[in-house]
Amino acid sequence: MILAENIFKSYQNQVVLKDCSFLASDSKLIAILGASGSGKSTFLNILGGIEVPDKGIVTINKQPYGKLKDNEKAAIRNKNIGFVFQEHRLLPELSAFENVLLPVRIANESIPEARKRAISLFEILGVKELENKMPAELSGGEKQRFAVARALINDADTILADEPSGALDNKNAENLLELFLSVRDRLAKTIIFVTHNEDLASKSDEVWRMNDGKLSREK
Repeated sequence: MILAENIFKSYQNQVVLKDCSFLASDSKLIAILGASGSGKSTFLNILGGIEVPDKGIVTINKQPYGKLKDNEKAAIRNKNIGFVFQEHRLLPELSAFENVLLPVRIANESIPEARKRAISLFEILGVKELENKMPAELSGGEKQRFAVARALINDADTILADEPSGALDNKNAENLLELFLSVRDRLAKTIIFVTHNEDLASKSDEVWRMNDGKLSREK
């Protein structure tokens, strides 16, 4: 569970987030909707512990993030939170399979067990036949599917996705949303994604809107 309470954030005296509070429900697809520059990506980074708020508290699995050391935060991120970005960020010199296993190697977890999880994820995500391809051989939508697999490989409870459809055409954006819904239903994961796409957001279980640094729930 991720809980944010009264989050404020500024950069060089410019207020970006203003008293934002948020609770992620279990096994839900949650959209944070807003225009570019509204503060939604900054808020997502704070939820994931990548950035630190000026004021306010983020709690992950009932543990306040702000009280942890940097290495403890990194360990929680690697185990409990998976990240998907607008660009897939697959390393070009590694195969799709090898890219997915990177978080496992960082965490020094069992590679054989992770390989079994990866194969199961590839089947769910519809990329089983592409696992040995290099990123350059994959389409944009296929790359994002492997990015989702990488986010899930350590069995994270929550996926945070920053404009994951931004680099995709309309068809692949819709396919990605259907993929998120499948992950929610089949793996019981919570997925929080930020977007400026009103149509994609409307198909989520919950919609929160970020407007000029203020966050409110719409659905």
